[in-house]
Amino acid sequence: HYQTTGYHPLVAFDGLTKDFLKAELRSGNTYCSTGAADFLNPLLEHYNQTVPVSTILVRADSGFAAPELYDLCEEKEHQYVIRLKRNARLHKFAEQFVQVGDETEWSQKEEHFYSIRYQAGTWKHDRRVCIRSVREANELIFHHEFIITNLSDVVSTEQVYQTYWKRGTMENFIKEAKNGFFFDKPDSSHFLENAVRMMVSVLSYNINNFIRTLAFPEKAKGLQIQSIRLRFFKIAGKLIHSGRRMMLKLSTHHVYQDEFFHILRQIQSLSW
Repeated sequence: HYQTTGYHPLVAFDGLTKDFLKAELRSGNTYCSTGAADFLNPLLEHYNQTVPVSTILVRADSGFAAPELYDLCEEKEHQYVIRLKRNARLHKFAEQFVQVGDETEWSQKEEHFYSIRYQAGTWKHDRRVCIRSVREANELIFHHEFIITNLSDVVSTEQVYQTYWKRGTMENFIKEAKNGFFFDKPDSSHFLENAVRMMVSVLSYNINNFIRTLAFPEKAKGLQIQSIRLRFFKIAGKLIHSGRRMMLKLSTHHVYQDEFFHILRQIQSLSW
């Protein structure tokens, strides 16, 4: 906007390990779900080959509510929890569940969960849609949210929403990639150079995350890259060359030297 050129990348993270699984740079006028199935398919194929007994849960916001993505997950026998944008039909279904009695406490918030079978015109078959209806305190109208999923009916609608809400942690991963590794900083006016620059940021993010997972003490694994740089990299020291040895002498007053040498020993003990 305002006569500037922007980009709209696709990204995928592992929600458990925080690993940056994949990124693809796209032009700024590309819609979220465009090419998302083609982007995700190699990832699912990789997991099917390396850990074929595992079940993947694909979690995405409403920008990725596309039939081709549902079809892909169902074809690969993986699960998905994806936010749906509201439309008139879904709103009508949700309103049918709303019941207001004389005993309603208007000064208190109300929250209800429902589940229906629904088929849009572009879908091959009907699918499970979960509904969350919320009336804020002192308000009269319910606001509805919708999630599409292939999780079994054994999983309650409330559990489906709790599973989806954990998607918010990915915003922290994106923020870490942007603030700590300049994932969003293009250096060139050419697309290819910026795509390569973005992938360098992805590699840097993952190297840091691998070291943090494999070598950091438990209490330090939640540190962000700014804190890691300050504690373990920006250290006053002197490199001394003596004979055939090189020694790094650190200040005896370094506050985090115990953690530093713990990390160093863990890295040295890794099998390559």
